[in-house]
Amino acid sequence: MNKMNVYLGLSLLLCGVLSSSCAQRETPPAPKSLLETLPEIIANVNGEVITRQQVIERFQQAQNMMGHQEHAAQAAQAENKPDAAGATAAAHQAHQMAQNQPSSSPLDPIEERTLLRHIINSTALERLKLQEAQRLGLSVTMPAIDEQVRLMEQHSEQQMGGREGFERELRRGHTTLTEWRTELRQQLLIQQLEASRRKILPVGDEEINLYWEKNRKKLSSFWHTDKLDQARDRVRELIQQERWVTARADWELALVKGAKIWVDRDIRQLFVTVPVDHTH
Repeated sequence: MNKMNVYLGLSLLLCGVLSSSCAQRETPPAPKSLLETLPEIIANVNGEVITRQQVIERFQQAQNMMGHQEHAAQAAQAENKPDAAGATAAAHQAHQMAQNQPSSSPLDPIEERTLLRHIINSTALERLKLQEAQRLGLSVTMPAIDEQVRLMEQHSEQQMGGREGFERELRRGHTTLTEWRTELRQQLLIQQLEASRRKILPVGDEEINLYWEKNRKKLSSFWHTDKLDQARDRVRELIQQERWVTARADWELALVKGAKIWVDRDIRQLFVTVPVDHTH
C-alpha cells in the first residue's frame, strides 16, 4: 500500500469518527512537504538554538549544489556526444544556464530525509566547534577574510563574469555576500581549530625515521633534499595528517558527549526513521 492510499484511509477513518461533514469533501488536502512540517526550533546546542529557517536555508543551498553538480555532469556528457541528440542536449543545457535554472532531479522521500538529517547533524557539530574555538580564544582577522574574498573575486573574473557573476552565483545558492562572509569566517575559524588539534597529535622520532625510510625516494624528490634533519617537521606533519581522519572523529564524538544538546521530539523521530548510512 503506497503512502497516498494510507493517507486516504486515515482521512476516511477520521471523517467517520470526528464529523459527518467530512463526507462532503471530495479530496483530502495535499500533505505538507517535509520542510513545512519542521518545528520553529530544531535543536538547542549548549544554549544556542538551531532554527527552522536556518535548516531550510542550508537545505536549499545543498539542493542547489546538487543541482549544479548534476547540471555539470549532464553538460559534460552532452559535449562528448557528436550526434544530433548530443547537440540538442548541449543546447538545452546552455539554455538552462542562461535562465539560471540548473537541472536537477527532485529528491525522493528517503533522500530528502537523509539530507535533512545530515544538515541538522552537521549544523549542530559546527556549533560545537565554533563554541570550542571561542572557549580557546581563537579568532580570524579581517585581513584573512578579505584575502579570501579577493581570491574569490579574482576567480569570479575568470569563471563567473566578474563581481556581478559572483553575486549572481550567491543568489542562486540562496545566500548574500554578507552571509557568505560570515560563513567564510566561521569556516576559517573551524579550520584553525582543527589545525591546532591536528598539530598536537603525538609522533615519535622512531615513527618519523621509519616513515622517511619507507618514502624517502618520493619525499626527497618533492622536497629536493635527501636529509631527514631538513625534512623532519614536514614528515611529522604528514603522519599527523594521515592520523587526523580517525583522531578528528574521536574528537568530534568527545565534543558531542560533553555538550548539552536538546533536539525536538519530532526531529528525533525523523532521525530514527532514516536508515543510517554506514559508508560515511
